[in-house]
Amino acid sequence: MGGLSKPRLQFLVWLFGAWLGLPVRRTMMNLARFGPYCEKSIRLHLARSFCFAEFCRLVIDKRCGAERVCAFDPTFITKAGQHTYGVDTWWCGTLQRALRGLELGVLGIVDVAARSAFALQATQTPSMQALQEKGQSLMEHYVSLLQAQRGRLEQLAVGYVTADAYFAKKSFVEAVLGMKLHLVTRLRQDANLRYLYHGPPNTTGRPKKYDGKVDCKNIDKRRLRLFKQDLFKQDQECCYYSGVVYAVALKRLVRIVYVQENKGKGDRYCIVMSTDVKLAAEKIVEYYKLRFQIEFLIRDAKGYAGLEECQARDQDKLFFHFNMALTTVSLAKAACWLCVPTQQRGAFSIRNFKLLFTNRLWTNRVFQNLALDLSFEKHQQAYQRCLNIEQLTV
Repeated sequence: MGGLSKPRLQFLVWLFGAWLGLPVRRTMMNLARFGPYCEKSIRLHLARSFCFAEFCRLVIDKRCGAERVCAFDPTFITKAGQHTYGVDTWWCGTLQRALRGLELGVLGIVDVAARSAFALQATQTPSMQALQEKGQSLMEHYVSLLQAQRGRLEQLAVGYVTADAYFAKKSFVEAVLGMKLHLVTRLRQDANLRYLYHGPPNTTGRPKKYDGKVDCKNIDKRRLRLFKQDLFKQDQECCYYSGVVYAVALKRLVRIVYVQENKGKGDRYCIVMSTDVKLAAEKIVEYYKLRFQIEFLIRDAKGYAGLEECQARDQDKLFFHFNMALTTVSLAKAACWLCVPTQQRGAFSIRNFKLLFTNRLWTNRVFQNLALDLSFEKHQQAYQRCLNIEQLTV
């Protein structure tokens, strides 16, 4: 990356190495206790801008596979206080109710081959009062986040955006299509859909386009064809049906995948759709399943990278903290997990990498204070033993 001075580069290199391994809360005072920078220097550095989106794009472009999809998901951030930027009442999906705090719109890239998500950029949602002053709705704000990264999505050769059922709205779909992308999402269980008419043309009047409404609880299996069936147990199976229908709310043709699950106590179903009617049904199911990888990325950042530990109130410092937490988890995947051959690569565990970086942080601190020269073989052996001390005790 260009435009970075030498002191700024040295600070970022140290911060990325220390952030994940920090054994305490990620506050500016604690960062000063475990590093060579004083608290004032850290505050000044965190207040300066850094293009996390471009940094993450370079990492993804170098490390990830060629097939990628974009994933977007807003998440709730707990935050107390009255003067923090963006504090308002937001929906918390974990507790299934509205709480006072912050909301963060996380935009990520999912590597289809590795089946893992990497952060691109996280942007805090302004308060509802601030949005009203701009004359902007919440959905328009989400659309603006995608449009701001349109160029980078083109550079990463991303053609599909995945999101949850909240974004199956006409305004969001049209915005995604306007960026020459396609949306893969889930529809409501009572979605208003119509079958297409494929019979002989009318002799008089307007040509017939549609042939009845789709009964979502009892689909016509002659029009929505079965293409996959999974058998779990003797009384449990999952059937996948697909076809092109007309979505009335979206005012366009979409390809849907009707997933019907039978567990012996009744049938359950969900409807996944894609605005690309030529996309294979198997790919629609795969892309929507990969959407949940962005939620795993947020979970790891909250649990191990201090996503909810920011004590700043300024917008710029909050932006830096949130993106630092998500980027650190992505960087650990790219640097330490993707470099392992696919046959030897297990499931990604952020806890293992946190132990590794915590050991390195403590070991470097001890060896620097004792002024031990690592060029000596005996000191180097002791250094390697210290790196593995936590893994031996767990």
